[in-house]
Amino acid sequence: MKLIALASFLFCSIAGAADLKITAFYKLDQDNLRDRAADVCFSLSPAPEAPLFATVTVDKGYNTQGTYSAWIGTSGKTCLIVATFANRVEVEVPSLSLSQAIDKNSNR
Repeated sequence: MKLIALASFLFCSIAGAADLKITAFYKLDQDNLRDRAADVCFSLSPAPEAPLFATVTVDKGYNTQGTYSAWIGTSGKTCLIVATFANRVEVEVPSLSLSQAIDKNSNR
C-alpha cells in the first residue's frame, strides 16, 4: 500500500512539473494561400523516460477540424505535418493533463 502511495505521489509530482510547449507552427508554402500544409513542433520538459501519446487538433470548433496522433519520444520533442484552414492548433498530452494552443489569426 505504501508503495502505491509513493508511486502515485511521484507521478503527480512529475506531471505537475512537466511543461508542454508548441515550439513552431507555420504554413509550409507561405506564398500559396490555398496550400493547407503546416508544420507543428512541440516539446515536453522534462523529457519522458518512455514515449508518451499526444493528440494534435487543428481548426478546433470549425468544420475543418482534424485530429492527429503523435508520440513524444525520449528526446521530448516531436514535429508533425498537418492540414489547416483556420491556422489553429492545440496539442494535448492526456496522460499528464497538459495542453497548449496557438491561434495564428488571434490579435492577442
